[in-house]
Amino acid sequence: MPELKILVDSTADLSLSDRQEYDIDYLHMSFYLDKKIYDASLDWEEIRPEDYYALMDQGHRSFTGQASLNEITTKFEQALSQGKDVLYIGCSSMLSGTINNARIVACDFIDKYDNKIVIIDSLRSNYAQGMMAIKAAKLYQEGHTLGEIVHVLLRDRLRYQTLCFLDSLEWMKKSGRIKSSFMLKNLIGFHSLVFSDSEGYNSLFRSTKTKKGALSMLADIIYQRVDKKSGDPIYIEHGDCINEAHKLAVLLKNKGIKNPIQISYLGPIIGATTGPESLTISFYGKKVSNVDFL
Repeated sequence: MPELKILVDSTADLSLSDRQEYDIDYLHMSFYLDKKIYDASLDWEEIRPEDYYALMDQGHRSFTGQASLNEITTKFEQALSQGKDVLYIGCSSMLSGTINNARIVACDFIDKYDNKIVIIDSLRSNYAQGMMAIKAAKLYQEGHTLGEIVHVLLRDRLRYQTLCFLDSLEWMKKSGRIKSSFMLKNLIGFHSLVFSDSEGYNSLFRSTKTKKGALSMLADIIYQRVDKKSGDPIYIEHGDCINEAHKLAVLLKNKGIKNPIQISYLGPIIGATTGPESLTISFYGKKVSNVDFL
């Protein structure tokens, strides 16, 4: 069985320790902020996350760019030339065009290498997408074939889910990454709760006047949906509002949830959409159905 190289992209928000432990690489996207182009490094190599969100808080918009054909070609060929198969678990095609670029590049390699390139539309982003890559790596380490790994990921991808707390819907509306039919629900002074739906879109499902109320709602929903027996971590990412992240973690622990909780900064690509003072929570649990959030 050929070796397998697992790839994600800058939306997956995988930490350096997770990438190293599971031998996962990523396709680098980019962003344009305050008259400068940056590499969307998950390790914040060109700008500190505090500075990134401070600029956004001052009104500067971050414009994101998908992974280039050259970036994808380089990463794919690096693995293929070493005799490895490639599994790319991409950001939802409803949110990013990177997966389409990857398909174009994959076609160019069909006659050049015998090894396989498999591209999966995760229908997710954030750490939910990253969790799928970790699952793939664990299955590979256990000796499963590429076909078996793909089967599991496609079967379970809607069990990897992300909820978002937004201080304002403005950033998501500007980025165009929320269903337009929900935009009219945005009210001044309201905090919004968004979920990654079964089609891979971001969909608003609740609004509340207070942060405390929003965090309480999130804790209730996570408690109802998370797989408490799996032992998989719950990933809380924040747009420079670590106090809110810790408050949510406490609420979850007080409900008796024993899953490990990991807190980190939101990466630059997802952060450009959610904005400052936002939270995203990714976990493995009940299969997402849009009806559940009506």
